[in-house]
Amino acid sequence: MEIISGLFDRMVLQRDTDNWVELAAPTTGDVYQHVGKSWKKIGHAPRFKLARLKAGGPYAIALEVRQGDRVEKLTVRDVLVGDVWIAAGQSNMQGCGRREFADKPHPQVRAFYMDDQWREARDPIHNMWDCVDQVHIDISGKQSPNTTHGVGPAVAFAQEMRRLTGVPQGVLACAHGGTSMTQWDPKRRDELGKSLYGATYRRLQKNGGRIAGVIWYQGESDANPDAVPLYTARMKELIAAFRRDAGDQRLPFVLVQISRVTNWGAGAGAPWNAIQDQQQRLQRLIPRVATVPAIDLTLDDLIHIGGPSNTRLGKRLAQAMHAVRTGKGKLPILPGKPKLEADPVDGQAVVTIPFENVHGRLRSGDRPVGFAVASGGISVFDTRLAGNAVVLRLSGSRMQAEGAQILYGAGSDPICNITDEADRAVPVFGPIFAGGLRAVLPFIRRFEVTDLLPGAGKLSAVNYPADCTWRVQEYPADFANRREEIAAAGDDRLMFYRFRFRVAEPMKLGLLLGYDGPVKAWIDGRQVFHDPKGTNPAIPDAKRVRFTASGEHEVVVALGSNAGNAWGIFARLERFDVTPSQLAAGGYAMPVVV
Repeated sequence: MEIISGLFDRMVLQRDTDNWVELAAPTTGDVYQHVGKSWKKIGHAPRFKLARLKAGGPYAIALEVRQGDRVEKLTVRDVLVGDVWIAAGQSNMQGCGRREFADKPHPQVRAFYMDDQWREARDPIHNMWDCVDQVHIDISGKQSPNTTHGVGPAVAFAQEMRRLTGVPQGVLACAHGGTSMTQWDPKRRDELGKSLYGATYRRLQKNGGRIAGVIWYQGESDANPDAVPLYTARMKELIAAFRRDAGDQRLPFVLVQISRVTNWGAGAGAPWNAIQDQQQRLQRLIPRVATVPAIDLTLDDLIHIGGPSNTRLGKRLAQAMHAVRTGKGKLPILPGKPKLEADPVDGQAVVTIPFENVHGRLRSGDRPVGFAVASGGISVFDTRLAGNAVVLRLSGSRMQAEGAQILYGAGSDPICNITDEADRAVPVFGPIFAGGLRAVLPFIRRFEVTDLLPGAGKLSAVNYPADCTWRVQEYPADFANRREEIAAAGDDRLMFYRFRFRVAEPMKLGLLLGYDGPVKAWIDGRQVFHDPKGTNPAIPDAKRVRFTASGEHEVVVALGSNAGNAWGIFARLERFDVTPSQLAAGGYAMPVVV
C-alpha cells in the first residue's frame, strides 16, 4: 500500500477537519482505521477521509484495505494533530536572516520542507536546493545550500501559536524570494508545480487539503508605479482563492506590512508607501484578515528582517492570528480618524490621531518619531503620546492645515519607533487628511520644464507651448522652486511646467494648483485656467480645476516670474468621484503620473 497524499510519517494533521488520504493505484477496497481498541471503517480506497483524532500525539495511525480475502496493511508513525499553516510570499517569508539568530526547535512544531518531507521546524525551512516544484528552479535556478542565512518569521510564529493554543503546529513552506503578485496569480493553480500558487495548492492537497490559516509576507516586488494601482484587487483575489481551495470561506489570513528598504533611492518612497497603506487597509476591507506592522524592526541586510526581529515578527503574527481565529486578544493597531484643532494659546494647528486595538498605552523608546506632513510649508515640530492617541503640533494655523496630508513612515527607509505595551507597532499609513479623507496624490516633484523665456506680463497673450524645448527636472520638495534661475535672470521671465498622467478607468479629477505669480494652465492643449493676478505667497491647493479624465492626459502650466517675485508652483491631482465608504476602505484606483 502506497500513500500519495494526506498522511505521512512525522506530519502534522489539521485538527477538527476532514483530512483526505489518497492511495496509489491499483489499491482498492474498504478502508479501516484502528481507532481506540477497534477497527473503524472510514471509506473506500483509493480516496477516503481519516477518522478524526484529538489534538496532540504523536500517533501511530494503522490502516487496512480489505477486499475479499486480501488485506493490505500500513502504519504511519509519529503523526501529530494540531494546526497547519501555509507560509507564503517572497524573501522575508522565505527567510534571509542570519542563522545565528534562529530560534531553537520545538518537538511539537514541524515543517513540510521544500523537498516534500516533514521534519522538526528548524530554519531554514525553505530548503530551495532540494525543492520538488519546478517553478522554484525556473525563477531562480538550481540553488546551493545556504549555511549562513535562512531565518524567517514562520518558525517563531508556529512556536508562539503552540504556546497560545497548547496544540502541535505545522508549517507548509511555500514562499519564494523576489516574487510579485503577478507570479502568485491564483489563475495558474492548475499548473501545479510550474507556478507559485499551483505549487502551494499542490502542497496543500498533498497534506490533506485542510489548514488553519495563511501567513503572508509580500509586496516589495509590487512597489512600483505599474503594480501599485492593482495591488488591493490582486490581494482580494488571492485571499479568495486560498479560502476556496482550502474549503473554508472564513479561513484566517494574516499578512505582514512590508518593512523598509535602504538602497532604493528617493523615488522609491511613494510606491513603497502606497503598498504599505493598502496593506494596512486590508484589515478593515476583508473579514478575518489582519495586517502586522514591521516598520520598527531591524534588518540583517538592505531589505531583509534579521536578528531577534524575526522572533518578534513571528510572535506578532501569532498574536494577530489568535485574535482573528478566537476573538481573544486584540487585532493589530490601526489609525483612527484625525481631529484638527487650533492651539488655544498660539493658534497653531494640533492634530490628534486616535489608534484602535492598543494594548495599554502607546510608547516609544525615546522621543516618538515617524510622522510627517506631505503639504507644502507645513511640518510636524512636536509629537506627543497620550494613551492610545498621538498628538501632533504643526507649523501652521488651523486654516493652513485644513486638508494637510499626514503620514507615518514616509519614504522607503524611515525611522519609526512607536509601539504599544505588547510590543506591537503602529503601522505605516497615509496620507490621511487633517480635515477629512480625500483621494489625492502627493505633490508632483518631477516635471518637464522649459528654460526661462522672455517675460509675458500677466500671461494674457501666452498660448499653449506647441514648439518648446523641454528637459526633465526633479525638485527636492513639494514646491517646484526655480528661485535661483529667476534671481540670476534679473528681470521678468516666463516658464512652463509639464507632466503627464494616465487613469485605468474614467474619473472625475481636479488639478490642484498653488502659485506665486500670474498663471495659466492647459489640459490636453485646452486652456482650463488663468489667474493674471497671482502673487505671493504660493498656497498649496489654492485653485481646483475640475475635469473628466479617461486614458492618458497632459497638463501644462505657465508661470510668470512677476519681475522676480514669483518662484514656482505646487501641483497635484485629486479624485472627486470616490464615495465616503471607498475613502475609508481604500483600494480605489487613482491617476498614475508618468
